[in-house]
Amino acid sequence: MFLRCLIIALLASCSSGERVDIALSRDGSHTTFDSRVVITGPSAHFECRTSASGQCHYALFAYDCADAACSTPPLRQFAVAAGDEQTLANLPRDVRVCMRREAGAMTAGCLHPRNTAAAQAPQ
Repeated sequence: MFLRCLIIALLASCSSGERVDIALSRDGSHTTFDSRVVITGPSAHFECRTSASGQCHYALFAYDCADAACSTPPLRQFAVAAGDEQTLANLPRDVRVCMRREAGAMTAGCLHPRNTAAAQAPQ
């Protein structure tokens, strides 16, 4: 049996207005997904360190919905190849990010993985 570990962390940085989102998934001792997003003001830097699918998939939302049933569509959905990075500018001040290793449509429910079993987090 493989042990799956999912860590999603929101870390506060010393820099004013900077936020770091991390998604990490392991299958035993093997990392199957490792993605980091640094949001500073109106820009965000996406780093796809590892993904078993070969890509990290991201969805950007303008705000964090109050519950997992929120039907707000993403502002943008895109992929970054494993080992690559991408920076986006001119994002809304309160942008929220969902990330996972598999392609497919993401809903704002992914912002609340503890509130829904279908939370579209890395698998």
